[in-house]
Amino acid sequence: MNEQLQDQYEAYPYPYRDSTQEAVRNTKTVMNDLNLISHFLTGGVYGYHESYQALVAGGGTGDATVHLARQLAQVQPKARVVHIDLSAKAIHIARKRIQSLNLSNVHFEQISLLDLQPGKFGLFDYINCSGVLHHLESAEAGSIALARLLKPSGGLSIMLYGALGRRGIYDVQKMMRTIRRDNDNLEDLIPLTRRLLLRLPEENPYRLKPGFSPVIDDAELVDKFLHVRDRPYTVSDVLQLLRASGLKLQSFIPPASYDPLTINLGPAWKCRLEALSYEDRLCFGELLFGNISKHFFFASKDKNNDCAPPDPNDQTFIPILRREGRLMQKRYQCGSLSAFHLKKLAPHGVPQECFRFLSYIDGKKSLEEIFNEMHETEHVSVNSLKHYWIDFYRLLNSTVSLVLNKSIY
Repeated sequence: MNEQLQDQYEAYPYPYRDSTQEAVRNTKTVMNDLNLISHFLTGGVYGYHESYQALVAGGGTGDATVHLARQLAQVQPKARVVHIDLSAKAIHIARKRIQSLNLSNVHFEQISLLDLQPGKFGLFDYINCSGVLHHLESAEAGSIALARLLKPSGGLSIMLYGALGRRGIYDVQKMMRTIRRDNDNLEDLIPLTRRLLLRLPEENPYRLKPGFSPVIDDAELVDKFLHVRDRPYTVSDVLQLLRASGLKLQSFIPPASYDPLTINLGPAWKCRLEALSYEDRLCFGELLFGNISKHFFFASKDKNNDCAPPDPNDQTFIPILRREGRLMQKRYQCGSLSAFHLKKLAPHGVPQECFRFLSYIDGKKSLEEIFNEMHETEHVSVNSLKHYWIDFYRLLNSTVSLVLNKSIY
């Protein structure tokens, strides 16, 4: 079956990318922002030393590799990214993308993550494995292989397909398997699948998905509807996979998408939900929202006790706004962060004073400096600011709109 998997990605490298457009694309990926990695995997302390190594396992045409390589080239030019994949054609595209950016900090290797041994490159500080394990014959074998390649102090980011949010996709997959003939190949099935997508009834669950479009490129169509192997996961499945591999969950991303307490169900519900274990609350949240199509999460080795998020009470940290946080900041500064926005952000209610921090966060000043500046400018006591800050931090960090770091990237 691995030969079929390799053949599929040789014929249809995924995702489709034009390497000549890399200079204007500004590729960014969900989990590979250095500020985010630092917050969730190294306690907000940058550790990008000269021998730092990141592995992109099953890197395909290179999105994660490009994103990591561009950032590391600025932070620590001697750090290295190792990109591995089964497909020579995908590697060729990824290499072209890196070359077009004049980057020299990436090593490419055509190999399965199952076959990569620690002796080849040594152990890795960080591993990204997005959209790979659920295509393997044994996801557990893949997860164990990743754990074997990780430094004791290192961390991983993983993406696995979500069972609930992809239900419509699996309906289409099943229809295509039902009509498939023994002598069909992918070239035969692509136009049939495309026509099915164009003619799906309006009430079809996949067609009802937000952002539905029947017009997608061949590589996306094959990967989504005609893949040789595709197993979805629930939260419970993810946690079981990590335990079986000697790994532990650090956080799903964004945490708010798994937290039922972000929905105001009333005091009685809040009391019962707070009484649940952390894992049970995650499973409940998945069912409550019911639309998670991809599980993004950070993990570490089970015995790594130093891999914990920063303490928001530590005033030496620098608060850093990420994309959604910066958009919120712009709205606030121009007076368009309305009561509607505030209610949507904080259904349980957060004092409006909390949002004053948006005017002071610049990604350079520490919390101590921000508290002092706000105290002098607005004559608010530091103790009150600390109280407001915790509410503000919990709210924005739950959507990864804000992270904490000791250094500036």
